[in-house]
Amino acid sequence: MNNTEQFDKIKIGSIHDISIKCLTVRDDYKCLVTRPTPNEFKILKEDIDVNGIKMPLILNKKSELIDGYTRYDIAIQLEKTEVPAVVYDFKSEAEEQEFIIQVNLNRRHLNSAQKGEIAMTLLAIEKEKAKQGKIEALRHRSLYKNSNIDESDLDSNRWFTNGEPSNLVDANSNKSIVKVAKVTSIGKNTLARVQKIKEVAETSEEVALEWNKALSGQCGVNQVYKMVRDMDNTEKKKQDIEKIKNNGSTTRFHHGDFRSLMREDVTEGSVDLILTDPPYSKDDLHLWNGLGVESYRYLKEGGFLIAYTGRHYLPQVMSSLSNAGLEYYWVFTLLHRGPFYRAWDKHLISKSKLILVYYKKPFRKPDTMPSDIVYDATDEVVEDALDGVICDEGADKSLHVMGQNSYPFKYLLEKFTKVGDLVVDPFLGGGTTMFACMELGRNFVGYEVDEKAYRNLEWFMGLYDADKSSCTDTEIKDGDNTK
Repeated sequence: MNNTEQFDKIKIGSIHDISIKCLTVRDDYKCLVTRPTPNEFKILKEDIDVNGIKMPLILNKKSELIDGYTRYDIAIQLEKTEVPAVVYDFKSEAEEQEFIIQVNLNRRHLNSAQKGEIAMTLLAIEKEKAKQGKIEALRHRSLYKNSNIDESDLDSNRWFTNGEPSNLVDANSNKSIVKVAKVTSIGKNTLARVQKIKEVAETSEEVALEWNKALSGQCGVNQVYKMVRDMDNTEKKKQDIEKIKNNGSTTRFHHGDFRSLMREDVTEGSVDLILTDPPYSKDDLHLWNGLGVESYRYLKEGGFLIAYTGRHYLPQVMSSLSNAGLEYYWVFTLLHRGPFYRAWDKHLISKSKLILVYYKKPFRKPDTMPSDIVYDATDEVVEDALDGVICDEGADKSLHVMGQNSYPFKYLLEKFTKVGDLVVDPFLGGGTTMFACMELGRNFVGYEVDEKAYRNLEWFMGLYDADKSSCTDTEIKDGDNTK
């Protein structure tokens, strides 16, 4: 009996010992799910060598191997001539692919990245099913029945928009994402992040390498997504800067300590607003003394100091500003979506950050009444749920590890300044205040002591070529960059 005759006599759904020569390997099916690690392969091989193959391989009616590629490879290495197998009658390749994914999801312990890979395959399957569903719908339309449309024409692009079925919910719609997320047991947010990572990885070797690390368990999905988000923020920021460089405002930033450089660059009593995010640590408390003193010296009468701050040393921070002669106005609150800060020494989770607002007498009312809540969410969420609340899309760390998102800064600028006003940031960092001022037409002066952060800003502004490293230390210290 030859191999074909042996296979033709197999009963559907029953286990049979089948010659390994009868099986047809499909590389696309083999790569559909993450392969076992070398150690997992070794353990399974040792078990099969002693106890044989306990779980039968799965075949379709064409003798193609659907599930069991690891056991098949082991059987080849152990020179086995037959393997236990079950033949199923699958209706389509999409059904076979879904079977492979479901079986492996239930059988193997997969990390989030591996599940994400599988989820992307499921979304592609949903996409193809949607397309085929549209074709079937067209076949049954009365218009088709009463017309001379060639059935072969159903596969042409005239029935689709951008390659997708017309008038049909795309497979990547929220409904499909919810379905796939449930099947793969990962959150919708994680699935959306994996989708974004996969898109970027097609053109970015750096992201592709990092994603491979995630698949092997060396890092997580969130770590790779942070890289992608930072890359997007960087590119978007560069594009935004090119659009707003010539809006009539002036922008200057320096490398060095604001406590000495401001005296060379800013006229006393000329600043409308100091908007900044200083360091929060105990070792940096002395900087608040300088911030208070210099703010009082350079602010106009009625000018404001607005500064982000932590809570650990709030009494000392507020004392430094009051002792410098500044008057307390209010404390605004930035509410976070997460991740949240855990203050282990206080045994609590902090879900917000404070924004201190002080002014130099006499008091001058802001042009429009501000809200004292900064909500860390999207614009849409806030507009739907919280009237008059400042909203944010999360911190932007693309240029600086302590960077902040620009939305609250732009909100505060609009409430406390007008076009053409002078704004100063003594702790420039990633340049959030500077970029917001450029966009809104405020004149700006900033200072940054960290050379790396300073160089990043120069690079973004097109003032420095990091590959040439042409500036000397003296030029860095005394550098005056105006654009």
